[in-house]
Amino acid sequence: MNNEFVCGAGWHRYDTTTALLLTRTYVSEKYRNYQLGGKVILPLLLDESKDYAKRWITCNEHNKTIYNMFVRLQRSENTASSQWPVLYKKFKPIGQHKIYHVKQWVGEYQDGL
Repeated sequence: MNNEFVCGAGWHRYDTTTALLLTRTYVSEKYRNYQLGGKVILPLLLDESKDYAKRWITCNEHNKTIYNMFVRLQRSENTASSQWPVLYKKFKPIGQHKIYHVKQWVGEYQDGL
């Protein structure tokens, strides 16, 4: 997009069964309304991490909106279709877990949803 940095994110192995997705995500302010993390990057990360039994998206208290969205989507509450990418419906909120000695809220990918 005009030779400018748009967004970036990654995933990494947490342990032998778990991959952490959308780690260190950054989207340039100009492109934040395009949902690039959920629509473009996340499908790639899910494909690359498919060998892991558990694939998590984590957040802390500062960005707990992400976890709250997982809760609402699991409850099938009405959320604006344009607000969150549909792929997020496949993440089940599983509460807080200590990850690298820090409490994080976790959404776990459910392939069959």
